[in-house]
Amino acid sequence: MNVDNEISLTYKDYAESLGYIISMKNIEGGKRVLFDTSPNSPIGVRLDITGEDLNNHFLWIYIRTSSWNFNGERSDLHELISSIVAITLKGLKDITVSMLDVDNPSIEHIEGEVYARVLTFERDKLINFNSDQESDKKIANILHGVIFAAYILDVELDYILQNKKNNSSNDENLLSKLATFLGEDSESFHLSRRREPEWSWCKSINLGMSIFSLNKKVINFLKSEVLLQKYDVIKGINREIVKSKKYYNSISYSRFELGTDVLKYLEGRSNEKVTYIVLENGFFVFGERHFIFLEDECGNNSTNTELDELKSNFNNLRSSLFPNIQFYWEDKIDGGRFEELTRDLLIEEDDVSRVRLISTGNDSDGGRDLEIEIYVFNQNNLQIFSPYRKIKVLVQCKAYKKSVNKGNVTDIRDTIENYNAQGYFLVVSSSLTSPLHDHLSSMREKGVYWIDWWTRKEIEDRLTDNLSIAKKYQDIVTYSLN
Repeated sequence: MNVDNEISLTYKDYAESLGYIISMKNIEGGKRVLFDTSPNSPIGVRLDITGEDLNNHFLWIYIRTSSWNFNGERSDLHELISSIVAITLKGLKDITVSMLDVDNPSIEHIEGEVYARVLTFERDKLINFNSDQESDKKIANILHGVIFAAYILDVELDYILQNKKNNSSNDENLLSKLATFLGEDSESFHLSRRREPEWSWCKSINLGMSIFSLNKKVINFLKSEVLLQKYDVIKGINREIVKSKKYYNSISYSRFELGTDVLKYLEGRSNEKVTYIVLENGFFVFGERHFIFLEDECGNNSTNTELDELKSNFNNLRSSLFPNIQFYWEDKIDGGRFEELTRDLLIEEDDVSRVRLISTGNDSDGGRDLEIEIYVFNQNNLQIFSPYRKIKVLVQCKAYKKSVNKGNVTDIRDTIENYNAQGYFLVVSSSLTSPLHDHLSSMREKGVYWIDWWTRKEIEDRLTDNLSIAKKYQDIVTYSLN
C-alpha cells in the first residue's frame, strides 16, 4: 500500500533518508504507517491514523523480536532493546516515554514474561493528536533518535543473531546471593545470559527491577555519547524532582537508594555519583558494567504531588519556582455551572476525545452528569488494532461545601453497567472523605472498571494552567496573582 497515494507525511522523505523502510496497512478504523529501521527489525515506529476524516493520529513504538533470529525465550531482548531506545530518546532528544509490557496473546500470561514492548509518548501529546508543524517536528526528532538507537544495538552491542547461553552454576550462585542481599526469594527472579557479545539480564518481579550486565565499553558509550541532556534537580521531601528543558519528572528516594545499593553490591563501588535518567514509569541508574531499570511513577501525578509538598513546606521558594496563584471558592455553587466548568476542563485533557453534557443543574441524571470518551492502553491484537482503545466513562459532579462521603455516591457499578460504560469519574468542588477515597481506590486497583476523581486540588491545578477558563466561572471561583 503506497503511503504517498493515501496519506501525505511531511517527514516521509526525511525518514527514508535515515534508512527507514516505510509501508502502510489497514487497521480497524483507519490506516497504520510502519517505519522499520531495517528488514525484519525488532524496532518499529508506528503511526496509526483513524477517525472518519483520518484526523486522529497515534504515535508509538513496537518492540518484538523473531524466533527466526533468536533462540529461547526472549524477554531479555525485549527489555534490553526497549531500554536502549528509551535511553536514547531521553538522553539525546529529551523525549520521555512510558515502557509498557505486552502479554502473549496466544497463551496464559507467564509472570515476568515480556512478549513485546510498546513505548508511548503521552508527555509529548502524541496520542490522539492532529498533524501539524509542531507534531511533525516531534515525530522527525523521534525517528532520528530511534535510528540512532538501532545503530547502538547493531554496532555497539552487536546483538544480531545472538544465542542464549545456559546459565552456569556461577550465575545461579550470584543470583542466590543477590536475592539474599535484597531479602527476596531467588524463585521470584528471572535470569538469562547471552554470548557473542556476552551480556546478561536479571529481573526481580517483586521489586520491579531489571538489571543489565554489559561490557564496560558499552556503558561508557551510553554515558559519553547518549546521556547528553542537562537537568536541574530540586530536592523534594519524598522525591527528587528532575527538570529538563521540557518536563518536570521525579524519582522516589527509596527506589533510587535501592538501585544504588544494588550497584554497590554488584560493582563494589561507593561514594561515587551515580548517573541516572528518568522516564514516565521508571528510571535507569548506571554503573561501570551495569545499568538498572526501576519501575516508579515518575510522571505528572507523582511530580505534581511532590511540587505541592514543596509549595506548602518551603514558602520561601514559592516566588522563584511557582506562580503564586490563590483561588477563592464561593460557599454556594450552582450545580449546573459546576458541570459546565467540569466540561470545559475535561475538553483540555489530552486523553479525552469527546465530552457530552447529560444533565442540566438539578435535573435527575441517573448517576451521571457527563459522558466522556477517553483513550486507554490496549495490548490486545496490536496487528489490527491501535495500542489505544476508546472507552466510555461516566462523570458525576458534586458541588458540595463539605467533603463528599461514600453515602453521597452510591451504586457506581450498577450505574456503569446500566449505561454500558467502562469507567466512572467523580469531580467534587471540595474533597473526599477517607471511606470514599478508599472505596474508589479499591475499585481502581481491582481493574474491572476505569476509575478516577478530581477534588478541589486537581481542579485548581488545571485552572492554574487554564486561567481563561477560570475567568468564565467567577460565580464559582475567583483568583488573584501575587
